[in-house]
Amino acid sequence: MIIDIGLAGDLDGLGLTRIVRTTTNAGIIIVSGRGEPLDRVIGLEVGADDYIAKPFEPRELLARVRSLLRRTRAERSGEPLQPGQADASSLGNDIYSFGDWTLSAAERTVVHENGQSAELTSGEFELLKAFVEHPNRVLSRGYLMDLVYGSATPAFDRSIDVRIRRLRQKIEDAPDDPRYIKTVRNAGYVFSTKVSRRPSGKAPA
Repeated sequence: MIIDIGLAGDLDGLGLTRIVRTTTNAGIIIVSGRGEPLDRVIGLEVGADDYIAKPFEPRELLARVRSLLRRTRAERSGEPLQPGQADASSLGNDIYSFGDWTLSAAERTVVHENGQSAELTSGEFELLKAFVEHPNRVLSRGYLMDLVYGSATPAFDRSIDVRIRRLRQKIEDAPDDPRYIKTVRNAGYVFSTKVSRRPSGKAPA
């Protein structure tokens, strides 16, 4: 979905994005004449996957649409992404367990031990997948940006901070005092917990 902030009527694009995100994990790109960092942060916080400010080259919008489509298609079917994008099959059929959660790479699900699923967007899943693949290692913002955006990486690296905040809200008991995803000042983030890995279909040891 491409949503313009400047919609006519009582409901603007931010309000529409917030409503849409409560009912679907479809990819959302916000288009706006406002390009200040705070505007972008707000757009991402209400649930958008990407934000592009006017004026822009049609080719840039097309690149972002294609990038987002690749991620959302991979979320549904597990098809490989193009070079420079995160590969949905890179973890094979392995299952990763950490804390109270279990991540299935093949099914692209994250399930709590109580049976509740974390409803993650494709970008949030790719971030968490990167963390479980590299536990207890500092991952830079640049690395995470390349992972999520690939060839359509924006210069606005605060978007990763927003995505991390959204991910924490979905998997952390106390998002303001995270147990799993910790910030490393001036370096990036670290997934600070033990992660166990097993092939799909194999019971935990």
